[in-house]
Amino acid sequence: MRIRKATVEDARTISRIHSDTIRYVNSRDYTPKQIREWIPINRTARIRKLLKEGKLYFLLIDKDVVGVSSLMLEESELGSLYIKHTAHGKGYGSRLLRYVEGYAKRHGVNRLRLHSTTTAYSFYKNKGYTRIRKSSHRMGCADISCILMTKRL
Repeated sequence: MRIRKATVEDARTISRIHSDTIRYVNSRDYTPKQIREWIPINRTARIRKLLKEGKLYFLLIDKDVVGVSSLMLEESELGSLYIKHTAHGKGYGSRLLRYVEGYAKRHGVNRLRLHSTTTAYSFYKNKGYTRIRKSSHRMGCADISCILMTKRL
């Protein structure tokens, strides 16, 4: 198993993992309308543009790509962490999160924040993140409820 920075050539894979996780995992906690509005936000063209602009994405690879995470160093924020829906429960999320936290710490981040989905809240809580408040993100025509969380690294 290895972790590496993503390149522009990885945009389609990142988009697919995002979309499939939202469709097959987050759909337990969000309405069909929210899912329909959320999925297009992660289109390949948008991710390719973000990668070209220097946004950091990391890929966890175990034969093929099983996880993806994004990090915004200047904002001290974990932007996303998605594990392929068929690979849940195998420790991939924990491993990728530890790596991204370590990367952030090595680059001067003392406290990392994130906007957790309802689905991932207990995962982050078990990893030492504390709840600050409820929040939401506008995705298309739908509000996606989240929980703002933080952790001292």
